[in-house]
Amino acid sequence: VSGSYTTLLLACLGAEVIKVERLPDGDPYRVTGRRDGRSSPLFDTLNSGKKSVAIDFDDQSDRHLLDRLIERADVFVENSRPGSLRHHGLDHESLRERFPALIYASISAFGDAGPERTRGGFDLVLQAETGVMSVTGDPTTGPSKVGLPFLDLGAGLSCLAAVLAALNERARTGMGAHVSSSLFEFGLAG
Repeated sequence: VSGSYTTLLLACLGAEVIKVERLPDGDPYRVTGRRDGRSSPLFDTLNSGKKSVAIDFDDQSDRHLLDRLIERADVFVENSRPGSLRHHGLDHESLRERFPALIYASISAFGDAGPERTRGGFDLVLQAETGVMSVTGDPTTGPSKVGLPFLDLGAGLSCLAAVLAALNERARTGMGAHVSSSLFEFGLAG
C-alpha cells in the first residue's frame, strides 16, 4: 500500500505515474477480496489517475521497454525488501550508474539498514511491533489494530516528502538521490 499511496499522491500533484506490474500475476491488491474477476476497490483507489504496464523482468524486450521508461522518469518508487530488486538490475546502485539524475525512492517494512532490514512486514505486524496497537482497544480485549493502514499511509506520505525534497535538490544540482522510508520508522516516530 505504501508505494501505491506515494505514487497516488504524486499523481494527485500532477505527475504522470506509470505503474509497473510484474508478470505473470501483477499487483496482488488488484483482486484482493474479489471473486468476480473485477479489480478491488482498494486497488482502484490507490491507482486512480495512473497508467499501467505489465512487464516480465526476465524478458529482454520487456526489459528494454522498462529501461526506456526509467530513462524518461524523474522518480522511481519501489516498495519491497531492500536488495530484492538487485538481481534484476533495478536497485539504486545499478540505476544510479545509468541514470544519475533519477530520484530513487524505497519503502520497506524495517528500513534500508539494521539487523531487520531484510524482514518483510505488513501494516498490522508493524502496528504491533512499534507499539501503535498499545493505544487502541480496551482492557477486556487488549490492543487492537488501528482501523486503517496507518503505517502504510504514513510511510507513503513520508516517502512523498522525501521525493519532493530530492526533486528540489536535483533542480539545484542536477543530481539524483536515494530516499527511503519504512513502516517501522514511521511507527516509532508517532
